[in-house]
Amino acid sequence: MNSNQLQAPIEGFHDDGYVVFADGGYVFFSNTSYDAGTTLSLETDETDHPGLPVCFTKGTLIDTPQGPMPVEQLKEGDTVIGSMGTGRVKWIGWRNYTLNNVRLSEDLRKKSAPVRIKRDAIKDNVPSMDLLVSPWHHIQIEDVLVRANDLVNGQTIIQELDVKQVHYFHIELEQFDVVRSHGVYSESWADGGNRDFFENVDVTALRPSDMQRRLADRPGFTVLRDRTKISAIRNMLLERVCRLTGHEKAA
Repeated sequence: MNSNQLQAPIEGFHDDGYVVFADGGYVFFSNTSYDAGTTLSLETDETDHPGLPVCFTKGTLIDTPQGPMPVEQLKEGDTVIGSMGTGRVKWIGWRNYTLNNVRLSEDLRKKSAPVRIKRDAIKDNVPSMDLLVSPWHHIQIEDVLVRANDLVNGQTIIQELDVKQVHYFHIELEQFDVVRSHGVYSESWADGGNRDFFENVDVTALRPSDMQRRLADRPGFTVLRDRTKISAIRNMLLERVCRLTGHEKAA
């Protein structure tokens, strides 16, 4: 496991166990409380959460030279549109999630339930229609890659926590790129040692390296983890909400 040392000032502590940092990020503790102003040091996991879904949902329309195609209808050898022009599909993985299982923890539900990016949430006609992706799926915005769950603002980008079942699909290209769907560019599958996450993988053909969790390589792209910069992007999207609705942003 790769890890970094995180030191951050605490803004507040909630009774439900969430420690909220001044930059808007949070962590969850049980049976522990902290005072505002305390600086907390943590070892943070930097393996991109490879055991969690980083995917498109069934029905997402992926742009191809022949026109938009549902992700579940793509097959190996097909061509999709990306930032570098076109890319050839090398492999497609899928997995079904049942999220209304009473034994499923609330934490795991939040880590697995899809995020809905509503039409026009990013720019005019971007997305061109609602886009649903997994919470850990990286969206290209402001020339960087940001996890969908880091963009959630409760208005134009929300998490669908009440969904009962979700079907996730992901596309591996011959060369990593962002692919276009509903006018939004987001990541193709990046190998973080999590190929065994998908239900359709032939486990007998997997090498040990295919199951060794690691930070996924996304050559040519910047993955944003800085909480201050992420907050700035989220605020930019909230300001867009205000312009669209005519309401002032809450202080």
